[in-house]
Amino acid sequence: MAPKTLGFKHVFFIVPARDGWCVSEKIRELEELQVPYIIVCGEHMDLRNVVYREARGKWDAINFGSRYIPTSTDVVVLNDVGRRLSGSAFETHGSRIHVF
Repeated sequence: MAPKTLGFKHVFFIVPARDGWCVSEKIRELEELQVPYIIVCGEHMDLRNVVYREARGKWDAINFGSRYIPTSTDVVVLNDVGRRLSGSAFETHGSRIHVF
């Protein structure tokens, strides 16, 4: 998936997940926002944009996920699998990105 342009920024999400808990819900949330993402999961799951990495901690998952960042990306958003984006960490208003 090519990065979605929000205003002038190309955004990419890296989502660390220790196991499969909340992964399907996170996929629905990110697909609804129409943003590119990778979920680095400590459990084997046959889902789109989910890659397996043995659970070694959040920072290891983020470092592993960084290899999937498209070169055109301007902003990388780190979002824990259990933390909803809507209304808290990421909102789209028209064509602008707001990160709190």
